[in-house]
Formats: sequence, structure tokens, C-alpha cells
Amino acid sequence: MKILHVCGKKDWGGGENQLLLIIDEIAKDIDKIEQFLLCPLNSDISKKIIDNNVNIKIFTAKKQANLDPRFIYSIYRVVKNNGITIIHVHDPDAHSLVVLAIDIFRLKTKVILHKKTIFPIKDKKYSFYKYNHKKIKHIICVSEASKKSIENKIKSIPISVVYDAIKLNTNLSKSKSSENFTILNVANHTRHKNLFTLLAVANECINIRNLPFKFVQIGHGKLTDELFSKKSELGLDSNFEFKGFINDVNSYYSTSDAFLFTSVREGLGVSLLEAIQYKLPIISSNAGGIPEVIENKKEGLTCDFDDVNSYANNLEMIYNSKELTQQLTENAFVKIKEKFSTESMIQKLKSIYYSI
Repeated sequence: MKILHVCGKKDWGGGENQLLLIIDEIAKDIDKIEQFLLCPLNSDISKKIIDNNVNIKIFTAKKQANLDPRFIYSIYRVVKNNGITIIHVHDPDAHSLVVLAIDIFRLKTKVILHKKTIFPIKDKKYSFYKYNHKKIKHIICVSEASKKSIENKIKSIPISVVYDAIKLNTNLSKSKSSENFTILNVANHTRHKNLFTLLAVANECINIRNLPFKFVQIGHGKLTDELFSKKSELGLDSNFEFKGFINDVNSYYSTSDAFLFTSVREGLGVSLLEAIQYKLPIISSNAGGIPEVIENKKEGLTCDFDDVNSYANNLEMIYNSKELTQQLTENAFVKIKEKFSTESMIQKLKSIYYSI
């Protein structure tokens, strides 16, 4: 079996992190599955694959527009020259590009669509056509919420939920680097990550309630300049740090006291799994697939995505109660071991591969 993973994203995010994990784990089964990756030239995923010495053949193509014809032709070339059995599509850009390549070059290769977001299918003819394309033989969603967002628009294609996973390390150490109670957020600077609410929560905690909190945000994106301006306007100064894109965020997980997640929409939230691994208490919105990871008052504390006072109240509760923190973090850690393991994810993916 020959699997071509197609990624249309240049930057690094949760979806690309999961793609690297999938490729790395499946590479251990080289006798049965041969993997190929097609991604944009100079993309972060290609650099990570090379840095991690993963056993996969990498192809890159120029992609300066969402529907760059050079990338579309590269899909055709890689499929034909390598006898690809299945195309595994990993993001919306790749989805559009693969459908066009199939239609233009009349490829007969089967497709698996991996939907990692919770955005619904648009009420447009082409969107309906693209998601119900005859070559798509299976759709994978990362949560029940993600599946629910599309199932009423899918005619006859099987849809399975395969949760994102984490390669669990039970020997992680934590170290305190600040006298302040440090609250971490890891998210790219996009609208649906709701980082202006994150700033509002920081303002409530630091400037209004005078709590000894420090906020650290890791990520980058189109809204960076606006976020910096808002931070200055609120006078948060040194108590709120934007760190930008960080290759290795582990040191920030290990030195933080809590994890705050304010997303408006979320397929699942891989950074939640990473924070739980470091035994960080989770304070989060209840958007999308998040409640499938964090049940309120059991594995963490959740509220509506725009409820600034509830976020602040929940942070204050965590700050004031070591007992509550221990209870939530232990429950959450048990849950990710049982429900979000790499072994479970890869077993389900392989089963889908062989089923089509």
C-alpha cells in the first residue's frame, strides 16, 4: 500500500503536529505501508520531517496561491510516478487542490479526507461537490463535534471519528521559573482562537483583581500586530508576554502553572492534550470538541468562549486550591492515556486505510 499525505499549509500548527505524529508512527510499519508526503516548498512540515529523520519520501511544490496550478500538477505527477494507492488529505487547502487534480487529470486514486476543524460545509454547490466527491471513500473527523458539523451534508461517504493523539511521556519534569502564577496559552493568531478575550481575561485578573498572575502566549499569525496594540492599550506590560512562534514549547509547559484556552471554534485542541501531559490544570472555553477532552469540573474548568468573568473566576479557583488542581489534573491525565493514545489513533487509521 502506498499512501500520499497531502498538506497545503506552509506554517506549523496543531494539524501539522498531528500529521508529523501520524507519519512517524506509520513509518514503523514500512513492510506494509509506504508513505509519501507532498507539501509546499519550504514548509514547516517538510523541515520537521527532515529534522526528525522520518522514513518517508518528501515532494515539495511551489504554492503562492490557494489553488496554485503548479501544486495541482505536482499531485498528478507524484501519484502517477509512484503508483499511489490512497491520497490522505490533511487540510482544507489540500482538499481543494486534490479534487482539482483528480478532475483535471482524471486520476483514479482513492481519497481519505481528514477534517480537523469544526467549520461547517458552506451552502454552495462546489462545497457540496467537493465534500461528496466520488473519489473520497472515507472522511475522518477529529471529534464527534467535528463530525456533527458536516454529517447532514454528506450523502453516502462513511464518516469516522479518530481522535487526535499525543505521544505520552510519563517522565516529564516541571520547574518553576517565576514567582508569579504563570498562565500559558498556545494558539496561532487567528480569529477563532479568540485571543482578544485572552487579553481581556489578563486585564481582569491583573489590573482589576490585582492577582499575581503572568500570562505567556505562544503563537503567530495575521492578527499579531492588532494583539500587540490591544496589549499596550490595556497596559499589561511585562505581565503579559507574546513569545511568537516557538519550535519547542515543552519548556513553557514545564514552567507554567495553568493553561488557558479561549477558542470560539475547535475541532479538538491538541495543545490541551500537551498541557494535560504536563499536569497543567485546564481553564477553557466549551467550544466544539473541547468538552470531549475536558468535562467541566472533572478534567478542567470550562465556560462560554466570551465569558471573561468566568475565565477569571476559574483561574482564581485554581490559584487558591492545590486540592482542586490535583484532582482535575489527575483525572485529565487518566483520560488522555485511555482515550487519546497514539496507539489507538494509528490502529484506527490503519483500519480505515485497509478498508478502502
